[in-house]
Amino acid sequence: MGTSKRKLNKAIKEMLHDVPVEKINDKTPDVTKKILTLKRINSEFLEEPTLNKCIGIIFNQFDVLSTGGFNGVSKEEIKNDPITIEHFVNHILDLIDSEDNLFVNKALLERSFKITMTDCLKNEDLDLNSFIKKLLFNVIKQILIGELHDTLKEVYDELNYEDIGLMVNNVSNQIIDNETQRKIEQYIAKELEFKQVLKSVVEAAGNVSFGEF
Repeated sequence: MGTSKRKLNKAIKEMLHDVPVEKINDKTPDVTKKILTLKRINSEFLEEPTLNKCIGIIFNQFDVLSTGGFNGVSKEEIKNDPITIEHFVNHILDLIDSEDNLFVNKALLERSFKITMTDCLKNEDLDLNSFIKKLLFNVIKQILIGELHDTLKEVYDELNYEDIGLMVNNVSNQIIDNETQRKIEQYIAKELEFKQVLKSVVEAAGNVSFGEF
C-alpha cells in the first residue's frame, strides 16, 4: 500500500509539474481520474449485500433512538450532546463489526460511516437517499484528501491546508452530480446494483474542477 501511494503521489506531481496554481483547474480531471479509479473506490466499500446489512443496522438503531433514546438521552437532546453522539455512533459501529470484523481493512469506510451518522444525527435528516449521498461524499472526500493533502502542498507551497480542504470539498460535491444522484435513486429502488453507482462516481470524477480558492 505504501509503495502504491508513493507511485500515485509521484504521478500526480508529474501531472502538475510546471502548472501554475492559477491553472490547476485545467489538470483537475486528470488528477481525480488518477485517484478515483473503479478499482480504488470498489476496494473501499463492502460487497453490496454486506453494505445493505450495515445500513439496515444503522437505520434500526436510529429507530430505536427515536422511540427510546440512548443512555437516557432522547433523540431531541442527542444532537446537542457530542459525547453521547460519539458513544451512540461507536455503539452502532460495534454492532456492525461484532461478528465479521468488517472494518479490519476498511478504516476509511468506518470513518466515513462515523462522519455520516454524526452529520445525520446533528441535522435530523436521516433517510436512505440522503444517507447514501452523504456516505459516498465522505468516502470520496476521504480518498481525495488522503492523496492530495500533502501532495498539493509539496507542489504548491502557496496553498495552505485549508485551501486544499476546500478544493477537495468542491470536487467531492461535484462528483455527486445529477447522474450519480439518479443512480442512487435507482439503487434504492432495486433497479440496479451498487457497483453502477460507483461507476457513475468514477465517470463524474473526469469532469470536475477544484474551483475558486
